[in-house]
Amino acid sequence: MKIRGAWFFALPFLLAVACGQRGGGQGPEQPAEPETPAEPETPAEPETPAKLETPAKPETPAEPEAPAVQDKGPETITLGEKAKLGKVVFSHDMHQVFNDCTTCHHKAEEGATPQACHACHGQVKEAPMPKLAFHGKCQGCHKKDGGGPVKCIGCHKK
Repeated sequence: MKIRGAWFFALPFLLAVACGQRGGGQGPEQPAEPETPAEPETPAEPETPAKLETPAKPETPAEPEAPAVQDKGPETITLGEKAKLGKVVFSHDMHQVFNDCTTCHHKAEEGATPQACHACHGQVKEAPMPKLAFHGKCQGCHKKDGGGPVKCIGCHKK
């Protein structure tokens, strides 16, 4: 095969130039391009994370504090000892936190020691029987305030 021209010998050089390699070790060497002096780099300031300002928390109104429980009777009171569904252990202490004494002891005079429920209910003709009084008062309050049991087994335990 007859090759015409000198391009065949220049092929390695052309490939080297095309691939970014000058001269490729073959053919006449080209003078290196003079390097321009690089500008001196200014030292970069160390990157510090931007201060993230924490948004101020909106002031939330303080929750109302429950009134302090004073020693106003027994911690628990057992009601309905003979009830068919079982007795009720009433947390007298807890109810004092959320209620004024007159909520249950509605006939007590201010400053006087309240009487037990059974002192009137079931004894005095005008007072409803204990079962009606307790169910009316307890369930009514629990339904109205959305707290406390309203079904039988919520209070009565055998």
